[in-house]
Formats: sequence, C-alpha cells, structure tokens
Amino acid sequence: MRLRLPGISAALAAAVICVQLACPLVIAVQGSSLDHTSFTRTSDVARFQSIARADGTPYHDFEVEYPPLAYGMFRAVGPRTFDGFRLRLLALQVACQALIVLLLFRIWSSRAAWTYLLLSAPMLFVVYTGYDLVGVAVAVSAAALVKRSHPAGGAVGYVVGAFTKVWPAALLPGLLAARRPRAFVAGLTVGLGGLVAWTAWAGNGAIGQVLTYRGAQGWEYESVAGSLLRLVSRDPLRFEAGAWRVGSPPRLTSWALSAVLVGGVAGIWWVAQQRPGLPRPTEGLAETAVITTVLVFATLLSPQFLVWPLPFAAIAIAAGAKRLERWAGATAALTLLVRVSFDPTRPALL
Repeated sequence: MRLRLPGISAALAAAVICVQLACPLVIAVQGSSLDHTSFTRTSDVARFQSIARADGTPYHDFEVEYPPLAYGMFRAVGPRTFDGFRLRLLALQVACQALIVLLLFRIWSSRAAWTYLLLSAPMLFVVYTGYDLVGVAVAVSAAALVKRSHPAGGAVGYVVGAFTKVWPAALLPGLLAARRPRAFVAGLTVGLGGLVAWTAWAGNGAIGQVLTYRGAQGWEYESVAGSLLRLVSRDPLRFEAGAWRVGSPPRLTSWALSAVLVGGVAGIWWVAQQRPGLPRPTEGLAETAVITTVLVFATLLSPQFLVWPLPFAAIAIAAGAKRLERWAGATAALTLLVRVSFDPTRPALL
C-alpha cells in the first residue's frame, strides 16, 4: 500500500524533529571522548576559551579575530574548564536555534519554519561546534523587527549582529531598499559610534585584527577564492590563524576582492530598491543573495558559515521561490558530506 502524501509529510516532520532534538544531546555527551583528542587544543571552541581566559585588554594586549560582542560573549559563557565552556556554548547555540524557529513560526509562517528545520538538520553537527547561530539569531530578530514595523530597532539589531559576527552588516542597506532611510541612518550612526568606542578601548589595530583574521596571509582553502588560488599556485596547505590556508597573495588582491564583494552586495540592494513592485515571492530572496555573495567572495569560508542564509532562504521558499529549496537543500547536504569526509591530518585530499 502506498503512503499518502500527508503520511509522508508527517513522517518527515517527525524525523526532522528527532534530528533537531537528538543532535545537541549527542554532542553534549561527547565530553569524555574529546578529552583525549586534539579538539581541546585546536578546535574553534578551544580558541574561544583561550580568548576568554586571556588576561589584559583584548586586541591590545593579545590578538582577537572576533568582534567585541563575540569576545564579551566568550567571557560571559565561562566557566574555565573546557568541557563546561563547551557545554554552555552549546546550550546558547541550541537556544538561538529555538529562537530562529520561533521567529519564523510567529513572524513569517509555519511553512518557513518547517523549511528551515529541514534545511538546517544536516548542518547541526557542523554549526553546533561554533557560535554562528548566535549571529543568525540576531540577524533574524532584526529582520523580524523590520517586518513588524520597527525599522529602527531592526537597524540596531543588524549593527549588534555585525559586532558579533560581521556579516549581518551586509543586511543593513536593505533598509534603504525598503524605503526606510531614517532607520538606515540610525543604524549607521550606532555602528560608527560603536567603531569609535571599540577603537578608543582596544586601540587602532583592533578592527584590522578582525578584518584580516589576526593578519593571516593565506586564503582559506575551502573558500571560492582560496580554491582558485590553489589551482593557480599549487601551493601546499598550511595551518594558519585557525584554518587551513593556501598561498600568500598581495594584500592589494584581498582588498580588491573585498571591493568586489561590497560592489556585489550594493548591486543586489540597488536592484531590490529599483523594483519595489515585485510580487511577494521575492521576500527573503535579496537577503539570501546578499549573504551568499558574502560567502562567495570571502577569503575565509568554513562549513558552518553555510547556515547564515538558510533562514532567509526558508522565508523566500515559503513565499514562493520553490526552486531555491533544491539548491539550499543540496548545499546543506553537501556541507555535511564535506565535514564528514574531511581528515584534518590529510586536508589536501579533500
């Protein structure tokens, strides 16, 4: 007997919920096995904890590659034991995932929330080892404020996201595309004030440490730019500033690539502003395109970064952009495959 479509949908929904609930539990109980691996020394979590435990003024007395609100979060997570730090950061990530889903349900639609749950399921074992869901939760919260006619609050939310994970800054110009210039100016003012305060507190080199990832010379080999550089140069991979990198291109090349990135983001928002009469199925599509542009032209691209556009892709899919569902689903599945296949002792094989 063939299963009816409602039965298949119910089974899929149950499977997705089981994965969403089981994944953090599986990660949480790995503590004893991780103590005997390099995870406690070389992982992102280990780096976060070392930053939190360092004495002195960050960016001035010791280098930090993350924005100031991320540093404050690492300090607040505590405690000083590695496993305790890891579990608290995991709990924070789980809370952020729950907030994202709740906002999608309440502000957009159940279709958007279920789509995000499905798309993010393959990514969970990838993203729960970092703090990327914090930035995603802040960005989605800001977008929710804008949708609920609180554009100034949304602008501040994007700025808060930028001081946590940088990339939400690319969403701030969307307020101009939505004909909300006052909110954009308010967000820009808060952002500039934050940059001034950050520099006054931590020194002139603080912003540069974040933008260059502690002055890393090579490009991360999983990025599009790094992959192309590796094809051209055939340089061996090396572990630098927390990532496997390739080559040492001139700094001018990196700045030129950054200019292309900024131009691409500006172009997408310009198109969105010039065509305000487009039908509802485009909601969330510009945000997805902007974040994807950031990922494509960045010289650092870790697998967990692929979760950034998923909530906005889910919004666009729920609004009618059906074709995007296949691409987003394939991206999430292939990202999990890359992480599972990756051997840190032989990175060149991948």
